[in-house]
Amino acid sequence: QFKLLVIMRGLDTDRLASSAALRSQLITAVQVAIAKACGGGKMTPDCVSVEPADSGRLVVKVNPPHNMATLAMKDKLTATNFATDIAQAIAVVPGISAVCSSTLQGSATLQESTTGWHIEKVGGLYLDYTQHTYYDGISLLFMTGLVLIAGGYSQAGAYQSQLWFTFLSLALVIFSWLYAPF
Repeated sequence: QFKLLVIMRGLDTDRLASSAALRSQLITAVQVAIAKACGGGKMTPDCVSVEPADSGRLVVKVNPPHNMATLAMKDKLTATNFATDIAQAIAVVPGISAVCSSTLQGSATLQESTTGWHIEKVGGLYLDYTQHTYYDGISLLFMTGLVLIAGGYSQAGAYQSQLWFTFLSLALVIFSWLYAPF
């Protein structure tokens, strides 16, 4: 289900409310335009509900059939020319000029989106593995940094020249644990 806010500049919704027939024609025109734009022949105007609000706003709810690709529909609903198509559909409604103060210009904003499919269980080998490798890799990196800050290398004295092997090994392990999930 999708919920859109369509703002039609130039549409006087207060005057529209006074004419039930014109309001009904406008709602039908918007329903048909949205069904045509999003449905690809699979969606009917009954899947679209339109409720005129104040200040030229239309609250539109789209309930696609279960066999429709909702992600593609979301792309169509958020396209830049979508509100222009709705404005053109409204402009051809007979008598609409009586409730328009100027040329209709539209903008649409997607307010809610529910795709209808859900991931029921998150997990599996990959996600379990990444959690452990990132935890261990970051822990080892943090502890190695603490050893360096505490002077574990600079104050090693005569053994300092031999510690680069240890830090090379630590660097390889840290890199492999942090890069492992990829």
